Amino acid sequence: MTESAVTDDIPKQMQQIRRELVDDVEALADHARDLTDWRHYVKSHPWLCLGAAAALGYFVVPRGIRVVHPDAATLSELVQATKAEMDAKTQPSFLGGLGAALLSMATASLLQGGLAVVAQQMGDYLNPPADGAAPSDNNPRRNKP
Repeated sequence: MTESAVTDDIPKQMQQIRRELVDDVEALADHARDLTDWRHYVKSHPWLCLGAAAALGYFVVPRGIRVVHPDAATLSELVQATKAEMDAKTQPSFLGGLGAALLSMATASLLQGGLAVVAQQMGDYLNPPADGAAPSDNNPRRNKP
């Protein structure tokens, strides 16, 4: 082989290597996508994935609450041990349920109304009318016929 034939082959070989390199990179990228995609594993190994999901669910889900039904003697011992006082004559308070909710709503309404009145008075005080009229004369709610 002559020297000119060798120099002509080098660019051809480099072009071939570039084409192969692009193909190899594309194949490597496809393989990496398959390795990181969970759907690929489910399609290729469905039973193994199902078993892994069942095992994971078994360990993740908490166990049920264990309900203990003690007898009267055990409850009596517990009360005596903790020195709890029990008063059977105590009646539930009206403020415990509906009454507390109604009282809370009434208090909130009164507070909101009071704040509105204070805000109106402060607005009248800080922004007096320019014509020298009384501060209450610029309230359109009060001037209705």
